Amino acid sequence: PPILFTTFTRNLAQVIERDLRAMSGKTTLDKIDVLNVDRLAYRVVLDVEGEAPDVLGEAQQRDLWERIVLEQGVEQSPSFVRAEWEQVVLAQACESRSITTQACVTGPVS
Repeated sequence: PPILFTTFTRNLAQVIERDLRAMSGKTTLDKIDVLNVDRLAYRVVLDVEGEAPDVLGEAQQRDLWERIVLEQGVEQSPSFVRAEWEQVVLAQACESRSITTQACVTGPVS
């Protein structure tokens, strides 16, 4: 399809696709690819590498965060560090340590 419509969540992509189908029909929807960013990234890796990427499961992610906290000597818990990474660093596109320390935290991170 010549038009790529991306969202951050799978649910929103499904809603948009459903609404586009209802408003304009299958013919228009055949020209639009509605994907969340994770699915798009998966497809890009599949196209470039010729095989599906390895996606870490929840237990593997937990083990990785525990190892990082241990190796780096971080005082906070692995769940806290992961939440900071997801909700501050990634969410605010922080690209350096100085930017990260200045990032606005909008609410408590558990």
